[in-house]
Amino acid sequence: GGAALLVLVVLGASSLIPPQIKPPPYGTELYETESAYNYIQVIRDGSQIQLVLNEGQAVHSIYDPTRLATGGYWDDMLLAPDFRPAAGAEIVPHRILILGLAGGTIARQYEAAFGGGVHMTGVELDPEIVKVARRYFALQEPDLRVVVGDARYFLATRPASVKYDAILVDVYQQPYIPFYMTTRQFFQLVREHLAPGGTAAINVGRTATDYRLVAAIASTMRPDFDSVYLLNPEHYLNTVVYGTTEPTSLHDVRQNLRLDRGPLLGAVAEDALATGDIRASTYHGRPFTDDWAPVENLIDSIIFSVGTRREPYG
Repeated sequence: GGAALLVLVVLGASSLIPPQIKPPPYGTELYETESAYNYIQVIRDGSQIQLVLNEGQAVHSIYDPTRLATGGYWDDMLLAPDFRPAAGAEIVPHRILILGLAGGTIARQYEAAFGGGVHMTGVELDPEIVKVARRYFALQEPDLRVVVGDARYFLATRPASVKYDAILVDVYQQPYIPFYMTTRQFFQLVREHLAPGGTAAINVGRTATDYRLVAAIASTMRPDFDSVYLLNPEHYLNTVVYGTTEPTSLHDVRQNLRLDRGPLLGAVAEDALATGDIRASTYHGRPFTDDWAPVENLIDSIIFSVGTRREPYG
């Protein structure tokens, strides 16, 4: 009887401690869960809280209560409004759309950089990620409308009259990239919902030497955007691809980046000019389409190359 009671007590105590699915790849794990779409980890690394999904190949969001700049591609999404003809004063967007909200890093950056005048909509497929963002990533921007759902469906069901000054796409989760958000039909939807002078910015993963996915996305955007530009964040293996809705030169972009602005935007622009290797895309490959988008084969090939060369990816 005593042994049985002891077993019950031990089992009861152990049931109160949630089992760890897997240890964090680094830092201290604050939370983990499995949703219908992702295995989700929240990790503290120094002063940063980071969102890591699935195999942990990439950081999807960063929240640092001690500083605004992340040092990653999220900062460079702030520069999307500067990819247009040269302006005489700081370009302030009024409506932006974030496809792939995750922990809300991009929304927080826009709020910090431009204040309360920017009306933001963030679309996130996974409702569990939204819950995590509100709990751990201070997702509480008053000018942000959060929509749980599929990003392409959201765009496809917006009236043609709904336009945005910037559409920021951060939906490519290595190695799980939704093919239907890599195609010309998707980017045509993006273009249709950009206001005159508006810009699309796409976060694309790569390795230090393998730019095949960047080339595919830039080539797919080329037919429907007036100019396509590339920027490499200094500390991450990503490239941000910008598509403009007006003919734009590199001189225009550089002049806009040198305009007077607040400390966050000024620091991000200065860093991009110094280290971002901002350049016009020279890729002219076959565009992906809804009936031809071999993105899975491409990603598998990149991962195989990474495995044989032991090179980090995205």
